[in-house]
Amino acid sequence: MSCFLACFTDSFKSSDGQAYYGFATFREMCLFDYQAVVSSSLGVPDLSKYRMSFIDGVYAVLSVFVFVAVALREKNVLSCFYPMPAHETQEPLNFTENALEVPAWLLYEEAKDLNQNWL
Repeated sequence: MSCFLACFTDSFKSSDGQAYYGFATFREMCLFDYQAVVSSSLGVPDLSKYRMSFIDGVYAVLSVFVFVAVALREKNVLSCFYPMPAHETQEPLNFTENALEVPAWLLYEEAKDLNQNWL
């Protein structure tokens, strides 16, 4: 869940170098420490630049796929679901890692290229 939600966070630096963090919504970024920004005399940038985009959703879904693939290959997780996997069960589990990670990597690279073209 945290790998999914982390894809929707962002940050900016004020003119004095202080970093402010927030969560991207469809309209703008909602700051975690908004009171600190309001009380400071520093100008806040246009937070609508930091809103959620389609690419953020793609990154979030891909990060969940990669997390599941890596978790399924972890020995302790695997032994929880399949304490003594048969050979017929082990083969699909070995295939699952590549079946999830390779397409996720390819889609991530394509999404990264699209994101750079939008800027």
